[in-house]
Formats: sequence, structure tokens, C-alpha cells
Amino acid sequence: MVSPHDLTGDLRRDLQEWNDGYTDTGGVSPDLYQRPPDWDELSWRERGEVLAQRLQRELGPDVEVTIKLWG
Repeated sequence: MVSPHDLTGDLRRDLQEWNDGYTDTGGVSPDLYQRPPDWDELSWRERGEVLAQRLQRELGPDVEVTIKLWG
């Protein structure tokens, strides 16, 4: 099992920022939250793909990194 603490600081920070870009509700209940009109889902997905590639390189060939986003 891989722990976030096993990752370099830059990658760990970038993954957290990417996740926060989706999950940060600004203190509003997630059930009531709506993404801002300028939120770019395509860019967020593309950044996730790049992060998955970085994670794969960092973890090496003994680990298979996959990314599965809805729709």
C-alpha cells in the first residue's frame, strides 16, 4: 500500500490541490454546492491524467496507476 507520505512533496501537494479543486465547497454542504460558472471540468480532468502519469513514474513499474473519473 502506498501512503501519501511516500510521495515527493511536490507531487503530494499537486495531488492535494487537484483534489481540492473538486472537493472544496467553500464551507457549503456538498449536497447544496454548485461549481462556479468558470469551473473548467475538462482542464481538471486533463490535469488529473497528467498527475496520474507523474504518480506512475514516481511509484515505478511495480505499481499500476489508473484513473477513473465519472462519465
